[in-house]
Parts: sequence; C-alpha cells; structure tokens
Amino acid sequence: MAALKAVHDGKLSLDQKVTIEAKYQDNDSGTFQHMTPGFWITFRDALVQMIIVSDNTCTGTVVDLVGLGEIQRYSEAIGLTGTIHRFGIPPRVAFLSHSVFGSSQRASARRMRAARDLFVARAPQIPCDGEMQGDAALSASVRQGYLPGSTLTGDANLLVLPNLDAANILFNVLKMTGGHGITIGPVLLGTAQPAHVLTPSATVRRVVNMTALAVADLAAT
Repeated sequence: MAALKAVHDGKLSLDQKVTIEAKYQDNDSGTFQHMTPGFWITFRDALVQMIIVSDNTCTGTVVDLVGLGEIQRYSEAIGLTGTIHRFGIPPRVAFLSHSVFGSSQRASARRMRAARDLFVARAPQIPCDGEMQGDAALSASVRQGYLPGSTLTGDANLLVLPNLDAANILFNVLKMTGGHGITIGPVLLGTAQPAHVLTPSATVRRVVNMTALAVADLAAT
C-alpha cells in the first residue's frame, strides 16, 4: 500500500524499469533468486511478484525503492501501531524465523533481525524480541529455558512472519488448531472509513465478528 501511495504521489511509476540485483537474491522464497542478475522488470511486475507469490527478491527491490522510512510513516498513518491497543490487549511482539538470535546468517534471518531493530527504534514502548522460533514466542517458559536474555515478557500475541507464505500458512494452522475454525479477519487497514473483507467461505459467525470489528473501529475514530 505504501508503494501504491508512492505511485499515486508521483514519486514512482508502475511502468518504470527496476533492475534485479544480486544483493536481493540471497533469500529463500520465489523464482527470481535463481535468475541471472542484471535484468530488469517493471515496478508493476515487481509488485505482482511480491504480493502474489511472495518473491523476496522483488520484495527487497520494492522496499528499497519505496524506502523503509516511507513505509514506516505510512504504517503509522493508517494506524498499524494502534490497532491492537484499541481492544484493550497490550501487544507483545515476536519476530519469527528458523533462526534464534543470530544462529543463522541466511537472508531471511537477517531480515527478521533488521525488522526487529527497526521496530525497537520506532516503538520502544512496545515489548518485542527476535528473531526467534515459534515455540519460544508462544511460551514464556520455553523461551526462558534457552533464551534467558530475552527482553520479551509473557507469551507473544503479535507474530511477525518472514514472508507471505509463512504468514498465510500459520494463520490457517492456528485457525484450525486453536480457533475451532473461527477467525476475526483479515483486518483491512488504510481506508478512510472502517471496512473489512468477507470471503465467499465466510460463516455467519465471521460476518458477526467482522461487523463488530468495524463498529469498534468506527467508535475509536
């Protein structure tokens, strides 16, 4: 969304050429990591690859073009830092990876460490830590057993995943194993007025849940 805003503001163009460089190819997701660097695609195609297939080479390219600072400002403007607070749930954030505090130097692990550092710099008042594995994030006792220096207290309730594939997989696994098939979401952010998306598979329970969420959003504005 920050990328499309940059296009709307005239800072970037969907048709501009984007060079795929080797520095973006050290990752674990997508097909562009296997291609010979130095070729170009349009910014539009980079966005499509990033969103549809979670190609991390294109993700790195897009993030650099838009700028982390610009993405952060846009995120704050649409309420990403305050959404969970509106429901009286103090956020505890964990940045998830196969790596634990630098045990891996793969690109995805380094990206999660960098994300954690950026988050701490931007929102020091919110408890967070990472990168760490999922069991440590969801269990304070597990985390204390082998990560005694962790700055996160309690069980994490906001999980940041390394890519779209991991996030979608975890979302659906948790829905079926811990939520009895019931979810509240997806939560649409960035609209002028509260609005959310219902898929064709939505149950009556989900319709009620999302209506209640929209009402809560409206009451908080």
